[in-house]
Amino acid sequence: MLPIMISLWFIILYRAVVYSRRTNRMVHQILLDQTGSELTFVYKNQTTRRMFGHQTEETHMVQGMHNPPQQGYKPLSGSLFPNTYPFDYSEIHDYNYYWLKYFISQNSFFSIPKRATYANYEVLINAMNMNVIDFSHADIHELRSDQMTDQELEKLLELHNEYAFDRFSLRMYQAQNLDQLEQKIETRQ
Repeated sequence: MLPIMISLWFIILYRAVVYSRRTNRMVHQILLDQTGSELTFVYKNQTTRRMFGHQTEETHMVQGMHNPPQQGYKPLSGSLFPNTYPFDYSEIHDYNYYWLKYFISQNSFFSIPKRATYANYEVLINAMNMNVIDFSHADIHELRSDQMTDQELEKLLELHNEYAFDRFSLRMYQAQNLDQLEQKIETRQ
């Protein structure tokens, strides 16, 4: 019995190390500059990163966010970041908490949460797939988040989040009502 317990303990320890390697690169914010050519990734676990002397944020060019080569290598593992917009929104609510976005090599990746407080998925997916978006002529509203409490800022962002579960369920309910209305119209004709 003892050898089985020891081997199970090592298997669990190994899986925990692999999981922590992926979540160690969990992203808290992704910032796109106004020219649309640079992405700044701010990490979630900043205190432990500072403690070990790692960077708390990284800046990458949009052109460098290409997927690594696949021919002759092992396939990319995990739940991969979507390549096209619109994507299958049911992926947001599956059992995986995050997407993996690989870039340059299979050892370089970011863990991006699927259920973010606020995300413009159209801009995010285009930027992650090397489509430069020029915001120099766009209307950008600056929020004075230093004058807001964290709760006020999160409430504001939540109000404008179109990818929340309740918004999905509302759209599904509206689509079902439209389908029923179409069926009623077709039966009358």
